[in-house]
Amino acid sequence: MFSPAQKIYLNLTIKGVEHDFQVLGYTGEAVANRPFFFNVELASEWPDLDLERFLDLEAFFSFDMNGNGIHGRIYHIAPMGQAPCSARYRLTLVPHLSYLRHRINQRIFQQFSVPRIVALILEEHGIVGDAYRFELSASYPERDYCTQYGETDLHFVQRLCEEEGIRFHFQHSAQGHVLVFADGQAVLPWGVLYRPPLVHAKPRVAGSQTAVVIAVEDDESPCDQRLARIQVKFPWDPEDRFDDKSCCWLSVASDWPCAVTPPRTGMEVMVSFLGNDPDQPRVSGCLCCR
Repeated sequence: MFSPAQKIYLNLTIKGVEHDFQVLGYTGEAVANRPFFFNVELASEWPDLDLERFLDLEAFFSFDMNGNGIHGRIYHIAPMGQAPCSARYRLTLVPHLSYLRHRINQRIFQQFSVPRIVALILEEHGIVGDAYRFELSASYPERDYCTQYGETDLHFVQRLCEEEGIRFHFQHSAQGHVLVFADGQAVLPWGVLYRPPLVHAKPRVAGSQTAVVIAVEDDESPCDQRLARIQVKFPWDPEDRFDDKSCCWLSVASDWPCAVTPPRTGMEVMVSFLGNDPDQPRVSGCLCCR
């Protein structure tokens, strides 16, 4: 894992905490478009440390005298047994981005570009300010309709980046790590184009779903002519916020399938998805005709 000449430079600094940890070794992975992780093996004179107090703390693992290293958050720490005159521990460092894997969402983004969606999700998780930046040379148009469907926030961000050909990596210092999104080809041979592989599949919708009409074109509520003639709310919002993440405008076919009544506020309708694609919903009927 390291040469004897490097060993004396391995060091771990934990923000706000004094400790006697000595770094014994490490393994890890840092590749584009995935959160990095590093497992660091430690020795301490104290066999009964309160390990929970280290969780989620920021730490910098340096591996040379030039200040190079990995900054992250302590995601896991556990004892590894005893050795003569010391206790052994192992901790895992990950970026703040890794925590996005712990929240699953269903929501709709309308008239959002991918960079804007990504920025919104990052800031929901406290990744704000100069903790991330975009270095994009291409322009990214707004998507009329983009659905996060039963995906973790991390999976959704990775999928959107892969679809648009955006890659991300991390820049480290003792003070923090910066998440950088880029699409440039400067480091590649002339004429060679690189796109991240599509490894995070878009989820599919099995069958139809019910939704409730909350506005129609003839109502006084505003209507986006490009998207819809009726606004429906999906049953994805247990808090009943009725915001733009659970409601959307959908077009109604000229041959409206209900012979009893035209669409109206409060009606429960059936929504199907072309090709089971969550980004292609259409009103396919109403429950009053079933």
